Amino acid sequence: MVTARTKVEINSELRAISKLRHAVPAQSVFGDDNRAAIRAQMQVLEECLSVDEVQDRFEDDGYYVLSAALTAQSWLQQFEDSPLSKDWSRLTPARKGARKRRTVIKLAGVEQRSFDAHLTEAGRIHARGLGLILD
Repeated sequence: MVTARTKVEINSELRAISKLRHAVPAQSVFGDDNRAAIRAQMQVLEECLSVDEVQDRFEDDGYYVLSAALTAQSWLQQFEDSPLSKDWSRLTPARKGARKRRTVIKLAGVEQRSFDAHLTEAGRIHARGLGLILD
């Protein structure tokens, strides 16, 4: 039998996804209800629902919500290592600032060196034509 998460881990994750609930866009790019999915995950964590209970409770809410609830149940039973809040935090708008710009510039330099090191001359000419390599 797989051991479940501790109450401390569950409460920590509940606080984290609760904070993200209003920062995440209301709908996914496909029109699915992100906030209903988060509420479903919170219910699973609060009540420590089993897989059967999750399916019974959320099967009428659509695939997206059911899938989110099953992911929470899987995390609860330690089948998922990545915290639920990490997945949701990827959907929050990026903060603007100088730090972000420095990171992007750094990554562009790494990509430039990668292209230069691995491309043949014909590939380099094609990459220049696409604007991927700037001389």
